[in-house]
Amino acid sequence: MVSRVQQALCDAIHHNRLVEYLADRCDLNEDVLCYKVCWTSIAQARKQATFTQRKFITKWISGDTPSGVEMHCRQQRDCPNCPIYMTEDESLVHILTCSDSRSVDLRATLLLELHEWLIAELTCPWIREFLFYGLQSWFDDPEGHEPGLNWHETFAPSVQAQLSLGW
Repeated sequence: MVSRVQQALCDAIHHNRLVEYLADRCDLNEDVLCYKVCWTSIAQARKQATFTQRKFITKWISGDTPSGVEMHCRQQRDCPNCPIYMTEDESLVHILTCSDSRSVDLRATLLLELHEWLIAELTCPWIREFLFYGLQSWFDDPEGHEPGLNWHETFAPSVQAQLSLGW
């Protein structure tokens, strides 16, 4: 008989460390992360990602993505500036919000692809709108104010329904 006790114990330890790390890094309550986040949905989404995507996500979250700032710290670039504008440090936020027309066009295309994917996954329209306009607002003004939220009366039940589907 084969036992998965050792693997289950290892998974639990890693999960607990992740929760502690996220709580500390994002200044969140650990209980919220333990009981309100649908970890099975996150695990399912991660399993659907390619190895390259998972590696990129891990580097992005850990702050190890080769931005200008990171490459300058590694002494692999002469300066940390954006290679397009040369005036602003190329941080992770700058990479996502660079105002160069090529970056703006790429973000617009990716947002539309996300929107189409959310439709294909039968995501509630209110959730799609929240994600789409929230991301668009942040891309347009990462240091500014987020738009006011006008919750539709079906938003909370829709979110609960999405969670029960494992989304």
